[in-house]
Amino acid sequence: MISDELNVVSTHSTFLNSNDETVDYLNKGNYTLILDEVLEVVTLYNETVPNKRQAMKKGDIELLLNKGLISVDDLGRVSWVDESYSDSQYGEIERLAKSGNLILVKNKLFLWEFPHKLFDTFSEIIVCTYLFNGSILKYFFDYHAIEYELVTVEKCGDRYQLTEYKADTEERAKYKELIDICCDKRLNDYKKAFSSTWYKRATSAMLIQLRNNLRNYLRNHKKAKPKDIMWTTFKKSVSALQGKGYTKIRNLYPEEKLLPERERKRTENQLSCFVPYSARASNDYRERSILAYLCDVWANPDINKFFELKGIKIDKEAYAIAYLIQWIFRSAIRDDKPISLYIPSPRMRGLLNDWLDGRVF
Repeated sequence: MISDELNVVSTHSTFLNSNDETVDYLNKGNYTLILDEVLEVVTLYNETVPNKRQAMKKGDIELLLNKGLISVDDLGRVSWVDESYSDSQYGEIERLAKSGNLILVKNKLFLWEFPHKLFDTFSEIIVCTYLFNGSILKYFFDYHAIEYELVTVEKCGDRYQLTEYKADTEERAKYKELIDICCDKRLNDYKKAFSSTWYKRATSAMLIQLRNNLRNYLRNHKKAKPKDIMWTTFKKSVSALQGKGYTKIRNLYPEEKLLPERERKRTENQLSCFVPYSARASNDYRERSILAYLCDVWANPDINKFFELKGIKIDKEAYAIAYLIQWIFRSAIRDDKPISLYIPSPRMRGLLNDWLDGRVF
């Protein structure tokens, strides 16, 4: 389609799979890129590999360095050195290193980086998102000295247009009236809690208490029906916290079980009370009005180190509130309907109150 210079609509994942051939065609096409939400432009290598056999294990990086198969520059960028070596186990490493998209952090971990030169092929790029300063894409642009300008979308008559940027601090006042934040001290009796590290270290007793608090809020405080519930935690902790009455809305109907796999999976997701904390750009949960956010969000420390190689620091508070606001706005509040929210992390609750009070992140 690009070689024929047609307009193209694609998923983010398809776009992220662009290669040198894609770049060549885009250079000829005078394209405008419109991104609905930010891209995941820096990720852990092991999360991108096609199969587990190509994942890096302890000792693999040391082996590649000691055998002289790869070299690493001052910014951690990996180059493939030995053209005579052939082993399918490291085929993906070789491919990404040759394309310049592989980063070694502190000689311990590979990161995959989106090919930033792809952005140079477009005549114009528009990123449609909220709280851009909290996104990794913002720091990726800073890292590669890609200039950008923040603008605001305004309605003019029956049309929308891009205008000079201004913060939406006044508009947030109405959301403050729509969000009922749980203030029960017994349910909020936590200090530094709910980061992914906290969950790894949490004892069974701690997780049981949290699950009881969650169930107490949903079933006793709010008497919520499954169809109204939307809750989240980190993926590895879901099984420890889920319970009767807030796991799923209903089972699949017999005819839904016969749907093609992709459609069936999406239907299952829509019927789940659990919604990933990273959910964006989805209207599937706009009927949900009873929410529980059991996360304290921090940027991956290895991705932090990647940006620090150029002296760039991620705004930790902007990063956290961006995830929280995006998740909350999957719910009924996107239609200006009231919602109730249990958010026991004092840090995340404080950031939300700051945002509602008009703080600029």
